[in-house]
Amino acid sequence: MATWWHLLGVYVVAGGFAGIIAWRLLKTATPPGVAYVTFAIFAGVILLYLLIDTDRLADVPALRLGNGLYRSEQVQRQVKNLQTNLFGETEPFPPGSYQVAATPEDARFPFRITFDLEHSPEPRSVWVFENDVPISPMRFDMAGIRVTVHSPVDPRPQNGDYAIRYFPTPAGFGEGGFGEGGSGGAAK
Repeated sequence: MATWWHLLGVYVVAGGFAGIIAWRLLKTATPPGVAYVTFAIFAGVILLYLLIDTDRLADVPALRLGNGLYRSEQVQRQVKNLQTNLFGETEPFPPGSYQVAATPEDARFPFRITFDLEHSPEPRSVWVFENDVPISPMRFDMAGIRVTVHSPVDPRPQNGDYAIRYFPTPAGFGEGGFGEGGSGGAAK
């Protein structure tokens, strides 16, 4: 139940702001049509994001504008591309999908949690979240697509839930031509 309220809370607040804006527009000398259109736009955007968050966007029928037929999958793909470009790629790691190794020689962080990412990340763009709380960059290392977190506790008994957010390395970077030699502009 808390998950639904957590999901819907953003939309309830945004809908309340839309209602306040429409009410203020109606109260001033603005024509009523402007207030109604403003409220309709806010409501449409809120409904679109609600459908995307609940994975119900496929239930919306295709829209025909002129000779073009626009399907909800195209809208969802564009929103996903925009979200990835703004916030990066997010990979969830539920309990059991990561490797845990004990390192008794390190008294401060006796456990190493290893994650294998789908794409190669930009080094300074990696964020690791443990149960929705970000971990300090001082507590994890990167090598290629592998991220290793240094942990003071064993996450297995607690069913630790992890997510890693990062910007993938652009395709073709460092494969010759412009950009050859990795990041940085100075020749070695």
